[in-house]
Amino acid sequence: SLLMNTSINSTDKKLEFTGRLLFERVLTNESASGFIEYEAFVVNNKKYLRITNSFDAFCENPNFVEKLTISDEEYELIAIGSHAFDNNTGITGTITFSSSINTIGDYAFNNCANLNGIKFKNGCKTIGDYAFSNCSLLNQSIELPESLKTIGDYAFSNDTKMNLLIGPNYGTFTNNLTYIGDYAFYNCNSISAELDLSKANVEYLGTYAFSKCSSIPILILPYKLKQIKPHTFDQCTSLDGAIN
Repeated sequence: SLLMNTSINSTDKKLEFTGRLLFERVLTNESASGFIEYEAFVVNNKKYLRITNSFDAFCENPNFVEKLTISDEEYELIAIGSHAFDNNTGITGTITFSSSINTIGDYAFNNCANLNGIKFKNGCKTIGDYAFSNCSLLNQSIELPESLKTIGDYAFSNDTKMNLLIGPNYGTFTNNLTYIGDYAFYNCNSISAELDLSKANVEYLGTYAFSKCSSIPILILPYKLKQIKPHTFDQCTSLDGAIN
């Protein structure tokens, strides 16, 4: 699994308490229902919150807050933990993540069958393993933020209706990106953008990372690329060329 935030040393982290809140407390939406569980912790005298689980969480177009107050103390929401909304069918429309959220954990929104779109703010650094895999109705174009460093294994696998936009110049992965995991975009056969990874600090592309992305026409490889792992571009039937 991936670290919640590589800039936070685990030895500096002090867990204050855990708890449960109404789902609407971590959203700007007033129409949400259900509950979330969380961890509240302190790092270098700053207070943070991570969502760890959810129960009967329903919301159309959920919009996550940057900060919230618990027991008269303000906490910054910085992470959606592993499995937090795994297999949730009550989240519909488009999720909007606040700029404070730097990590989307492993399986966080895996198999969210009614999710249509995702909006990241600049600030997200890590998308974990299987974070958005098997979201069968995810049919909007996703813009990945400039701040993104890590795309985990199977992160968007089998999102067959999703198209991809990257950064302010659509199609370009920025130099902050250092890792594209195995099967990261496997079977994302609606991605039709010309993808430019030339600026990414990626030394290898994961096994099957873009396999079955049958609509990608051109892919520009990272300048720092040392290895293309087996089957990275298997069944990319529209790929006219990979440029280095």
